[in-house]
Amino acid sequence: MITVALAGNPNVGKSTLFNALTGLRQHTGNWPGKTVGVASGTVKKSGKRYEFVDLPGTYAFSGGSEDEQIASGYILSGSADCTVVVCDGCSLERSLILALQILQMTSKVIVCVNLMDEARKNGIEIDAQCLSRELEAPVVLTAAGKRQGLGELLKQIDRTVTEEPVHRVPQENVIQEAEAIASKCVTVTQGERQWQKKIGRYTGQQAVWHPNHAFAASYYHLADRLGSQLSFGDAGKTVRHGLWFVERYACTFTILG
Repeated sequence: MITVALAGNPNVGKSTLFNALTGLRQHTGNWPGKTVGVASGTVKKSGKRYEFVDLPGTYAFSGGSEDEQIASGYILSGSADCTVVVCDGCSLERSLILALQILQMTSKVIVCVNLMDEARKNGIEIDAQCLSRELEAPVVLTAAGKRQGLGELLKQIDRTVTEEPVHRVPQENVIQEAEAIASKCVTVTQGERQWQKKIGRYTGQQAVWHPNHAFAASYYHLADRLGSQLSFGDAGKTVRHGLWFVERYACTFTILG
């Protein structure tokens, strides 16, 4: 049986991918001596059996939380034959921080860029070949909610577990590296126009796009999600909060007037 660890940030569709792969063939419990839950499940395809272990979601390994300790400890233990790092296609740059850390921890890694249906709807395209070249790891694009790319992911798992280990050069600053990779491999087509209209509608002011920061528009859907949770009827307060979010995490717009 091939054991596969699923790692990733919260809210990247990791559990959706896990459920799509394993269906009802899964069980839950707690990590030994921990209160954090663990889910594992199996799938059989083409005469092969796979066990997927859904690790706790975490944004990065800083060693602080119990979730981080469990996820990093499992990866370092070598219990899995390979690790699939699930990334958000709509906010790739942020997801890459954890992916780069995991690539330094283990030699058998697949980067699964999920939520590609949402990304494309928001005008975001990801060059999988570029990303694979930059990360020195195989990349599979998926939309787990629509069961797209699952077959290719299983095929890539088969290839990865039989290939020679890849030992990568450690990165001194994974945040800067994530930014640089995203700027090369992410293309945005319509997020600019949608955000200009959204900001203009709520503020009555003109928004100007900075093309040299186009990579950061991968955060478009995150800012949009935040904005949908706010009441813009309040006098400017929530608007400024939303714009701060865009400026802090995307640095894409200047408000004129």
